[in-house]
Amino acid sequence: RLRGLAKSMPITAVVAAAAGLSMAGVPPFLGFIGKELKYEGALAIAQEPWFVVPAIVLANALMVALAAIVSYRPFHGGTPDTPKSPHEAPWTLWIGPALLAALGLAFGVVPALVSGTLVEPAAEAVLGRPVDFYLALWHGINIPLMMSVLTLVLGITIYIQRFRIESVLHRIGERLPLSGDRGFDGFMTGLKALAAWQTRMLQSGLMTHYLRIVFITTVVAIIGTAALREAWPSLQLPSESSLREWAVVGLVAGGTIMTLSLWSRLAMICALGTVGVGVALIFLEYGAPDLAITQLLVETLVVVLVAIVMLRLPRFGPEDVLAPRRRLGNAVIAGAVGLATAFVLIGITEGPIDRRLTTFFEQASVPDAYGRNIVNVILVDFRALDTFGEIAVVAVAGLAALGVLRLRRPARREQ
Repeated sequence: RLRGLAKSMPITAVVAAAAGLSMAGVPPFLGFIGKELKYEGALAIAQEPWFVVPAIVLANALMVALAAIVSYRPFHGGTPDTPKSPHEAPWTLWIGPALLAALGLAFGVVPALVSGTLVEPAAEAVLGRPVDFYLALWHGINIPLMMSVLTLVLGITIYIQRFRIESVLHRIGERLPLSGDRGFDGFMTGLKALAAWQTRMLQSGLMTHYLRIVFITTVVAIIGTAALREAWPSLQLPSESSLREWAVVGLVAGGTIMTLSLWSRLAMICALGTVGVGVALIFLEYGAPDLAITQLLVETLVVVLVAIVMLRLPRFGPEDVLAPRRRLGNAVIAGAVGLATAFVLIGITEGPIDRRLTTFFEQASVPDAYGRNIVNVILVDFRALDTFGEIAVVAVAGLAALGVLRLRRPARREQ
């Protein structure tokens, strides 16, 4: 409906015409030079020039038709048919497009203004090497110039016959099983359905479901990385093992089996605590008594706190038992996480250990921190802020646990 606006909006009409001429690639605008460069690049493609050249000519012809529709059609032909009387916009609105249109004309007339300052640095950044080419408005009568003339003629023809072309394309699109619009609408519908399915899968509101997703993702990441890099550990058992080591292994295995076979929550957490005690014994066996004491104290504290919470939970009855299929799935996920973690630990121990950080702490423990217990020095001095943060987290968790333990269920009102 917009037409004939040039009389009431002369400045906008001139700016739109200049921008449209540059968009259509008409000399002496910068768009003409850009179109010439694209044609030279298309002709330089040795593999498929007869496919690339017609495609780029048609694309530029469509740009010419589009430029005519945008910059010519609203301003010429007939009188305006608008709800209100059209008038020129304030200068703050047309000054930006006018400046861009003027630059398009200035850079087209004097391309050296943009060649060394913008085009060559951009080309060097893309190619990674120095480039030297000459931008000019006139290169003589050559094939790119003939292609430019053909583009203008084809674009003007498309503009004149646009309604007929649109009708033909519409009839063809109705007969095709899939069109651009229907394909895009189908893609967006499928994307929304995928997002809804993903939300239902990931945001179920069940903690066990979240844990399954996290554990499965961890296993896939570890095993997938090992498979892509072919970095499988050798999984060789140690040639010599002491009776104490096998006793610790038996303790950990027994605690695990008891945890899986018991039906009392309190008995389960106590049996699981024996696994932590076994880990503490492993630390002690390999010469880390401070870590063993820490592990033992933390494990004991966790068992005590969880046991206190368990006393306030309802009893574990037969109706609360998971279905055999779900229990089997959880067992498979747990076993996969254990194997993946074992693969990572074995792979780390098989490779060479970088001792640069260890050597630094050994050398700096006494002179810088005045302590011979390296672990304590690391926690208290070198990682003081980190340790402070951990203490804060434990304190907040303790306060949260205290708040949970002090909760009281409201008494039921008699009907």
